[in-house]
Amino acid sequence: MSSSGNRTCLLEDFAQGADNCSENTAIGAYQETYYATPRAGWQFDHWVNCVTAAENACTFNVDAATVQDNWLQTMPALRAVFLPSEPAESAPAPFQIVYNNSQGASSVIGPSAGMVLVAGDSLTAIWSGVGAGTMAESIRDTTWMNVWVASSGGSSIPNWLFEGWLSGVPGGEIKSLQLLADFFQPTITVIALGSNDARIIAAGMTTPNGYTPAVHRADLITAVAMAQSTSQCVLITNVADNWDAPNFDAAVAAVNANIASVIAEKDRPGGKRVILLDWVGRQQGHPEYYAEDGLHHSEAGKEAYKTAITDGVRWVQVSGACGTDND
Repeated sequence: MSSSGNRTCLLEDFAQGADNCSENTAIGAYQETYYATPRAGWQFDHWVNCVTAAENACTFNVDAATVQDNWLQTMPALRAVFLPSEPAESAPAPFQIVYNNSQGASSVIGPSAGMVLVAGDSLTAIWSGVGAGTMAESIRDTTWMNVWVASSGGSSIPNWLFEGWLSGVPGGEIKSLQLLADFFQPTITVIALGSNDARIIAAGMTTPNGYTPAVHRADLITAVAMAQSTSQCVLITNVADNWDAPNFDAAVAAVNANIASVIAEKDRPGGKRVILLDWVGRQQGHPEYYAEDGLHHSEAGKEAYKTAITDGVRWVQVSGACGTDND
């Protein structure tokens, strides 16, 4: 709730992706106080990205000159973190298991409260690891679910189907999305890939027997089937076209068309769900989200991408979008 009433974001608004939960333009001085108001069965725990916090109140008092100096800049989203208020013996204990292929594995084990698997490339690898500010912590603190973020720079859908890039997992080496699914039994899987698929498709357009959109679609169907073997919900990020490279525009269009068609084919409302996580829409109008190469993210873009994936997982949780049968 906001003191002015103009910037209030309710749970129902957030679940529907309402503008009042994402658009918050400041013109002139920005003076607002937000109050975190828990629903029944929940309690307020802490603020994320709050300037001045006092218990459940978060206050911003930014003068007009500072707002002007930061015009057109996007600040990290304000978040209120709520935890279940059940007795300690019945409330789920927080834990996270996260992995970064360049830094090794690290884990803290606790009772299961549902599992989220994020399978990604270099755009999520920046958020792998344990500790404050990681994607795992963001998802965990927002959903109270267990999290495994598995990322490998340069990886594409074919890598996740066949190649043994991921090691250091308790119990042995994980070689594919299927083995990760079997090992962790995630209830929600996020497939945060695509940029490298577009890159190799673009290269294949000038190479005999190159990777084609048709093969990519078949691989994506296989990846979704692997994820659905344990997950009730599969989220797939689409791909933004900001990289200036030969044939990349056409390749991105092909990848996004494949994602849309596979979702249309495999999504089963009331049963197993396959849902678009619309990064293309989220980054629209934000060139500041990208580094000079137009492919990797700037600091603002890294935060925005982490937030987009966290929001997608949270939406699935609060909206009841996923059914319970295994069709």
